[in-house]
Amino acid sequence: MEVDDLTEEQSNALSRFREFTHIDSVETCRQYLAAHDWDVERAIETALISNSDLPLNTNDDNDDDDDDHRITTDQIPSAPPIPEAIPNQYIPQRPVSNTLANDHSTQNPILRILHIPLSFLYAFYRQIEPFIPWPIIHFVTSFIRSLFFGGRSVDPITEITDYCNYFDNQYGTRHPAFYRGTLSQALRDAQREVRLVFIYLHEKNSPLCDRFSREVLCEDALRSTIGDNLLWSASRDTQEGAQVSRLLHTNSFPCFCIIAHRGSQQTVQLKLDRYTG
Repeated sequence: MEVDDLTEEQSNALSRFREFTHIDSVETCRQYLAAHDWDVERAIETALISNSDLPLNTNDDNDDDDDDHRITTDQIPSAPPIPEAIPNQYIPQRPVSNTLANDHSTQNPILRILHIPLSFLYAFYRQIEPFIPWPIIHFVTSFIRSLFFGGRSVDPITEITDYCNYFDNQYGTRHPAFYRGTLSQALRDAQREVRLVFIYLHEKNSPLCDRFSREVLCEDALRSTIGDNLLWSASRDTQEGAQVSRLLHTNSFPCFCIIAHRGSQQTVQLKLDRYTG
């Protein structure tokens, strides 16, 4: 059906009705709208609740009737006709023929109930979307996230260096030298130089970690065991330490493990996360 005879307001109403109901037939959409005096909201409610886009017959005989788009109640073979709408009254829901293309598989009552409010929420969002100041919202959310959740940005190398200095001040320098870099850097160097990587995860103010550091890390036996391999260590309260703890699924501290390279893959050869002394 041609739409050239519609006003601009009616054309907009027709486009909006088709967008929400997904009814392809322009003639059917016009008849829904005409039945509700071009009230888009009521026409959409009727179409969604009736769960059908059944075509309605119009009387196109200009000689017998001056109204080119009068809605009739002629019987349609495939399904009962849609009666002429009464203002502020819903059309009762009725079965729809399986041959209709726009059934949308809404036979599920839960989906049918949710379809109407979700459709109107989406319509409301589409109306206000052009006026939403997205750049300002993104800036505000980023500021709030950084203020309450992000904390201050810390260089991981600086954190590792501060931890190494803390460990030296707390336990002395008799322990094997720590690798002063991130774990990823230590793994790359170990792969290139064909060495093992020993990892020690420390937790400050932990009596077990304190004993392990004094009784194991600072003993000559461990220095001889590690030899020319790399020893990487970090505290749980550092970014690198927290990340490595999650990667190794560490549940308790101290945690001590050995990582070896097999080709391009890294495997954990030994993991000790319990120390009883």
